[in-house]
Amino acid sequence: MLHLRCVVVGKGHPFSVTIASNASVRELKTKVFGENLHMTTSVADDLQLYRVDGLEEGDDGQVLHHGNFVDMTRASLSGFGDDKTNMPATSYLSRWFNTAEVAAGQIHVVVSSVDDMGDQTRWTELNDVLPRRKALQHRGVDSAAISDVSWSDVRAVFDKYTIKQEFPRQAIPAQAMDALDMYLKMIAMSFGPIDARSSDVTTRKYFITPIFLHVASAAGANMVLDEEVRGMRVRVHGRLDFVLVCGVTRICLVQPTDGDMTQAMADVLLACEAVADAEDAAVVYGIATDCLSWVFVKRERSHILTAEMSVQVGDDRHLPPESVQRVAETIHAMLMVMNK
Repeated sequence: MLHLRCVVVGKGHPFSVTIASNASVRELKTKVFGENLHMTTSVADDLQLYRVDGLEEGDDGQVLHHGNFVDMTRASLSGFGDDKTNMPATSYLSRWFNTAEVAAGQIHVVVSSVDDMGDQTRWTELNDVLPRRKALQHRGVDSAAISDVSWSDVRAVFDKYTIKQEFPRQAIPAQAMDALDMYLKMIAMSFGPIDARSSDVTTRKYFITPIFLHVASAAGANMVLDEEVRGMRVRVHGRLDFVLVCGVTRICLVQPTDGDMTQAMADVLLACEAVADAEDAAVVYGIATDCLSWVFVKRERSHILTAEMSVQVGDDRHLPPESVQRVAETIHAMLMVMNK
């Protein structure tokens, strides 16, 4: 029998698996999957197993690579370089280990999910381009504030994964839309109609917030205010004015502070990555808006879907109900699609 110590990329705590020495790697995958590790994948075959030379477990349970501490909650496979070797599912463990070689203190198997690889690749690429001069110690680790990262810093990375696509809509009861239209007109009477050139950030927020509130109410969602987001493996952190929460769905909401929608894009995309990392979420939604321009984001492991929408001020200088309805129904679909 082999007594193997294993560790999962992104989890960090080594665990033991006992298995026959003549078993296959596929059988080891099944054993690993059965350890109730809350893997992001739903089937054992989606796990990838690696032998990594020089990987050991310290006396305090820390993971060491050639004697250097490795934070496995933030590590990626690329960090092990040429020391890692993939163990094909059809191969036998006797090819990789024998009883004499399986020494105490050694970590024998590194586990990764196929689904995680897209995350790890993108996070590694982002970490490489985050401004080093702006990376500060945040809760003991190097982390860049989202607000300090410009669109030019990260555009090349995000452009590689972004696909433009029309987003679905889900109807909202007419009574709720009528109430929203009345509320927006009341705000326009109090603050003056929204203007593409002169309306400031605070004024725009008074128009944006009720749209989110009415949709959240229709979907049975909660709006969380002043939410902190912090990645573990993607090294960014920040605070969001709003996060919409409905079951497993998270929507990160960003309003540009200076009218720069490209900067808002950087903010919302990084926020989505941080939430996906911290919560092991396969899908995170995001919205960047100044009320008249809307960018919708669906962040997935392998790619990022985006859609744009504009709200044109009507002749009466109010927000047209049909334009607001398109926006509201898009947000409603985001909240409901994963919670049916």
